[in-house]
Amino acid sequence: MRIAFALALAFFCRYEAIPFAAAMGIGVLILLFFGPSVKSGVPAGSIKESYYYAEGTAIVLYTPLLVAVILWISFNWVISGNPLYFLNSAYSNSAYLSLSSGVSDTPWEILFYVVEKSLPFIPLFVGIVVVRILNGRLLKYDFFVLLILSAALIVFHYIMLLSGSSYGWLRFFAYVLPITFAWLPHELAEIAKADKVLKFTMSSVIILSLLVSWGLTLSVLENPQKSPEEHSSMDTTESRRIAEYIDENLPEERILTDSFVTGEILVNLKQMSNMVVTASLDFYDCLENPHKYGITYLLVPDPEEGTGSLDALNSRYPGLYAGKEEWCTEEMIFTGFKLFKVIY
Repeated sequence: MRIAFALALAFFCRYEAIPFAAAMGIGVLILLFFGPSVKSGVPAGSIKESYYYAEGTAIVLYTPLLVAVILWISFNWVISGNPLYFLNSAYSNSAYLSLSSGVSDTPWEILFYVVEKSLPFIPLFVGIVVVRILNGRLLKYDFFVLLILSAALIVFHYIMLLSGSSYGWLRFFAYVLPITFAWLPHELAEIAKADKVLKFTMSSVIILSLLVSWGLTLSVLENPQKSPEEHSSMDTTESRRIAEYIDENLPEERILTDSFVTGEILVNLKQMSNMVVTASLDFYDCLENPHKYGITYLLVPDPEEGTGSLDALNSRYPGLYAGKEEWCTEEMIFTGFKLFKVIY
């Protein structure tokens, strides 16, 4: 039950919850058929009862997740009018990839890319493997549960890259570290049963693997070439400047903006009550007729930079940023953004 609701909540955070849930299901099956603690609930030698046990467990495990998926599609439908907004909108992976060729489409080059991206996050898993070799537990049933959980999302993103459906950002490959870290108490409980010398050796291996992971992660995050997305997200100076301008000069104005690109600006505003953003129920009505719905200002990103061309205002009014729309006038120029005043 706890796993079931955790998976549902995970789906509301990241779509990777789907392949992880599949891996979790396989792990649960391994425990059901090979774990000693579950055998007491199934009559010995009864394959039919084992199947029923697995079937009932799967229903409990996946029902909250299924409800979460239905709710998510419903939320997209209610807010944007498009139940598949997350798949085909400007926010989707396909829209991002339309602006870039992504990584190489050669399977071996993609595999090398995935290994390179995953390298800072797998030392703890390697450390656990070494520990299990030292205490003779490498091929126990629970190790295969850890292996499947740890590999699931790496394999998933490898497939996404092969199909041209992912940018392959660094954070996509970091899941193996929190997964193995969450597994660590189980390994530590087994380490505690060993003799003094072996316990010290295995504990040292775990500590060393964490230190190696820390060092590799730090090295990657310090390198803009290896973590470009993470570095770009840290540059919020201009976003704060724009937010301060709006707070100080336009506190009562009704401003329309697509939060696709302006999200960093929005989180720095002191109040959002007058902002009409993508999640606003009247956003698309305001986009089609700013005058009718009392819009007084438009905040627009440069369509020539990054993902600015996917911005809803730039898509609806292609000449807006260049000042070719007669119904509004340029009010303020920022780095990468312009603020327009709607003429009444």
